[in-house]
Amino acid sequence: MQFLEDLTDRQAADAVRSRIDWKYLLSLELGDPGFDFSVLSEFRSRIIAGHLEQQLAFGGRTMD
Repeated sequence: MQFLEDLTDRQAADAVRSRIDWKYLLSLELGDPGFDFSVLSEFRSRIIAGHLEQQLAFGGRTMD
């Protein structure tokens, strides 16, 4: 969603806190407080460290 809307990490975290459509797509309660924007870069770093980029891009399937 962040990529589709061309948002920075800070803007995406704000969208999670304030937009009903984002909360719905993430299965969050309306009152969910969201998260700090730094969580997104930490998540990307863990994906890269675990060499999981391809699995994430293809829904868990690899392109073998």
